[in-house]
Amino acid sequence: MTIEHLTGQDAQSDWASDPERSRLHWMQDTATGKRFFVLRQRGAFPDLCYDHGRLLGRWIGQGVFPEILDTVAVDTDLANDALDIVPSALFAKIVQDIDRASSGEVQDAIYRLYRGYSDSGSGDDVDMGQVRTACLAIDAGNIATGFTRRVERWGEDWPDEEIAYLRQALAAWPGVDPSLIKRSNFGLILSLMRRLFAGTPTMGCTGFWAAPGQTADGAGLHARTFDGAFFAWNNVPGAHLFDERASNGEWHRYAAVGTAGLIYPGGISGLNEAGIGCSLHQMSTTTYSTGSPGGGWDIAPFVQQRILREASSLDQAVAIARAAKHFAAWAIVVSDAKTGKAVTIEINGREDADGGQRVEVLDHGETAVQSNHFRTGPLAEIFDHFGDAHFTKSYGKWLETRARITATERRLGLLTQTGLLDTGEALQMLAGHEDAALPQLAAAYPARSFGRTVCKAYGLMASIVRAPADRGAAADELWLTLGDRLPGPHSAMAGFDIDWDGFALNHRSGTLAAQTLSPGQVTALGHYLSAHMAFVRPQGDHIGLGGDDYVGRKLTDHETALLLRVVIGHLDRAIDDWTGAIGEPDVPFHYIRARIAHALGTTDGSDSTPLYAAKRDWDLLTGLATSNAPSVPLHDYDRVLILIYAGATANALGDRDRGRELAAEGETIRARLTGGPGGGHPGLSSLSSLAWEVGENGASEDLPPIDFVTVE
Repeated sequence: MTIEHLTGQDAQSDWASDPERSRLHWMQDTATGKRFFVLRQRGAFPDLCYDHGRLLGRWIGQGVFPEILDTVAVDTDLANDALDIVPSALFAKIVQDIDRASSGEVQDAIYRLYRGYSDSGSGDDVDMGQVRTACLAIDAGNIATGFTRRVERWGEDWPDEEIAYLRQALAAWPGVDPSLIKRSNFGLILSLMRRLFAGTPTMGCTGFWAAPGQTADGAGLHARTFDGAFFAWNNVPGAHLFDERASNGEWHRYAAVGTAGLIYPGGISGLNEAGIGCSLHQMSTTTYSTGSPGGGWDIAPFVQQRILREASSLDQAVAIARAAKHFAAWAIVVSDAKTGKAVTIEINGREDADGGQRVEVLDHGETAVQSNHFRTGPLAEIFDHFGDAHFTKSYGKWLETRARITATERRLGLLTQTGLLDTGEALQMLAGHEDAALPQLAAAYPARSFGRTVCKAYGLMASIVRAPADRGAAADELWLTLGDRLPGPHSAMAGFDIDWDGFALNHRSGTLAAQTLSPGQVTALGHYLSAHMAFVRPQGDHIGLGGDDYVGRKLTDHETALLLRVVIGHLDRAIDDWTGAIGEPDVPFHYIRARIAHALGTTDGSDSTPLYAAKRDWDLLTGLATSNAPSVPLHDYDRVLILIYAGATANALGDRDRGRELAAEGETIRARLTGGPGGGHPGLSSLSSLAWEVGENGASEDLPPIDFVTVE
């Protein structure tokens, strides 16, 4: 594969006083025809956001910008105008509060992006409010999730501040009586809040660092996956080079990865000329803040971007994070090629008892691995119902975020000890499909399609930055996957040599490719991703349900059945390709298909065929779950889920005795899990309640939502 510069396609900001302020270059992978951009920018950040909007305006409308707005629309759409008001008003108030609290630089940057997008001639149908929402949704979603969790935790005694906040949100909506928000309506309010952001992308990013002395070529290596159900990210991926030194001569030039419409690419991952690398990782918290008007707060991606442009050392990076005012919960991994050290800066966005913000620092040394849970003692998840501010949404997610760390640390250790770690091996790790929650097979962890794996089925991209310790003879590199095939880490990875003084990203002619799965397995994951997209974006035109007409109305039973059949069709192809490639069934694929088939069978009561199809998958999986020596390894948590949901399908088919038997077996294994790691997770208690409903009450409908990401 070869990368070429598309000559004649460059664009510069000739409308600016400095014609060299921003220049857009288009590149192409000749093997796949995949196009991507390189955007070089000099000047003050808000001016560069204007240039971004104008230069990339045509492509912003094809990327994550409208997709974020669609996600918000669907996630706050309860198919009932009266009920829609509650989640819509809550999210709108959170965005408004974040905007009012944000620093002047961020506010100006968002406005300037809007002006540039409008002046491009492509943003006529987007207003300033929508641009603001798209730019701030990443932290607003965190807060909305935390709000819901707080209400859920406190039950009918939910705190006055939540009631007051929701009333304030509703007060902005004409014709709504805010006094309806009260404890006696707790059940209704909670049911609405649980629906809020049900389809929001689940965090699943993995990052790692190895010091210059730990790599094969003597250059430090900071790598990360970027995951989330923003399927348009790879429509227009790109590399950025920034120089904001006109605003402050002590700042640094920095390189970062992004997509059209993302104004803070440095908030995803990047490298500065001082050898400081960064990657951002999302957390969950109930101790968030919406800030205070004019308070100079910053969303987490912009805090990381500030570290890239301003920090020369780890101490300076930590100082920037400590001085900033944060809204929600994040972890920023910062590496320094000069010293060979790295830290994780853990951030929690609510004031503590001393009036300050919670910022904890984890020192890593010459290697580091990060996923999506806090690791410092003061912020770690402790399973205390009221006192625990930090959580994972399920026991499965608790396992998943730790399994990714285990697999990555193990592989990283082997490669550094043998001196084999290079950019290609790093990509192999980012495209890894080992499940470290399962018992090892021979010298490796078992491979799975998705779930407790570093490479997620919805993985958007992977990026790597390289920096030697000797900054006087720096030979820095930036690598990013192009998204020509999905998941992103399995696509072609393009590399650039960074010329800081010449202010250029010089592309390397060849590309890298992961080899962790066979072509048939990657194709299977592509089909699974199509199933996922259809399931969480049912308003998409490709589903055939009326396109955007879906937003604002409830699907009929007929439309729901049609949607589920489309999903099953994609899953059928995924299973055929995976099994054909390796000759063994894949548990996650069969599990999700069984769940979808069960949902279809209970939606269309006139046709029991889908229930029998679900039973066939459950029979395969229960055979594995109850075997003393299964051909495909399972975790006890997998067994619990399989047995309980198989019991629900048995109930739906009228076999209550079988349903009771399966649920009882599942509950026995679930009880065993409570004595092991993470056994205090409240998600296990919820599973006990589900086992009781299936086993004793014969439940077969109104089951928990299907999680396409972590296998629940």
